Amino acid sequence: MTTTTAHKRLDEIETHLTPKEWAIRLADEARKYPNALAHMKALVKLPLHELPVQRPFFAFEKQAGERRPGHGPDDIRAKHRLTDALCGEFHTLKLLIRQVNRATQQKVESLGLEAALRLSALHALILQDAFGHAATHAAALLTTQKQRETKSERQSVLKQLAAFTEDTGETPSDSVLFQFAPPSPLKKWNHETTALLKDFFAHLAAVELVQDEHFDGHPIIWPELEAELTDATRTIESAVVTANDYLKRRAERDGAGTNGGACGSNLAIGLESIKASANGQRAADIAEKWLHDASHEAIESDAERWEQCRVEFGAIGSAIGNS
Repeated sequence: MTTTTAHKRLDEIETHLTPKEWAIRLADEARKYPNALAHMKALVKLPLHELPVQRPFFAFEKQAGERRPGHGPDDIRAKHRLTDALCGEFHTLKLLIRQVNRATQQKVESLGLEAALRLSALHALILQDAFGHAATHAAALLTTQKQRETKSERQSVLKQLAAFTEDTGETPSDSVLFQFAPPSPLKKWNHETTALLKDFFAHLAAVELVQDEHFDGHPIIWPELEAELTDATRTIESAVVTANDYLKRRAERDGAGTNGGACGSNLAIGLESIKASANGQRAADIAEKWLHDASHEAIESDAERWEQCRVEFGAIGSAIGNS
């Protein structure tokens, strides 16, 4: 097969590709490069008609001509409508790829910072919680042992310990300082981290939904971004494992049958459960928003192009009228 024949067969195949198939080819071609910048550097070396973001528009025009043959006014209008529909669908999918990558990049950057901060805070909370446990036992010991100190001295020590004691639900008989102990910082850390995980894994599930529904399961995320996603996921999962391991030791220390042991068990984060439930309404809403934003951007860009054409044709008309 000669080179000319091969090019003709390729042109024939490309003429009959759907907008989705062109978008999949665009995503596959782009993923040969680590990121958008590397891809753009490679594209600047190509002539306009060979650019993967431009070739489809030429093919759609040919496809519309084959599907709407004829030279009458109605035939020409039908061909233009079909060309616009094919180009618009591809343009929306192209923008959807960019929208998903842009949103994912923002999510990775925020998660990376948040995960590092949460892991650092967790280490401090574990130390604080461990000291609080010791302080609670020390306070209990002070209230039960025979007193050599005066009541005011004992109350002074209890007041200092109160800042570190756990909320056990019990109050020493000679002090009300422990009745207003704040909720466990670990409990707050747990709730905030759980919300962070649910949002993050819903985002990942939304990416999968978009890829499955609009790109036949083909990945559309830049390889470099995928690696960043993996690193961020490992960091936050590491924090969860650390927290759950400590809570397990804490429950064993306090005794599984006691209030403290039961509380520690309830605080454990169900990471696998969060992952399993990620592909729900939240993920569907995220995917729907991406598609809506891409469609809206496509409509706006089309309107801008028509406005530019109107201005250019108006200028040409004025020039002709003045000549």
